[in-house]
Amino acid sequence: MKSVLAVLLWVAVGAFGCLSVLALLSIGWMFAILTAAALVLAILLTRGRGVGGLVLGVALPLAWVGWMNRQGPGEVCTSTSTGTQCVEMFNPWPFLAVAAILAALGIVLAIVTVRPAGRSAQARPAASRD
Repeated sequence: MKSVLAVLLWVAVGAFGCLSVLALLSIGWMFAILTAAALVLAILLTRGRGVGGLVLGVALPLAWVGWMNRQGPGEVCTSTSTGTQCVEMFNPWPFLAVAAILAALGIVLAIVTVRPAGRSAQARPAASRD
């Protein structure tokens, strides 16, 4: 269970870091503070175990941006009983493609960085010489 928590902590570092870049001109500095705090916490508590979750964390905000722009690209208008509102949407496919690649890579890296070292260090019984 500790391995899952380590990966989740690194996912938080990656997600906060990506959000700080995406929102750089508005509230990105707040996410940068959260990123720094989560990074220090992750380094101290995990000692690098599960660091592959960092890449997975970067994929989450990119997937969210792609999902929020799923009606794009172009101008999308919605009508209500009181009026019409139009917003400009990005093309969601670049965001979703990069998020899918990073998510796959992050899952593989998280599994590799959490996996135990193996049995190579264990002592093997010596063959008897008669």
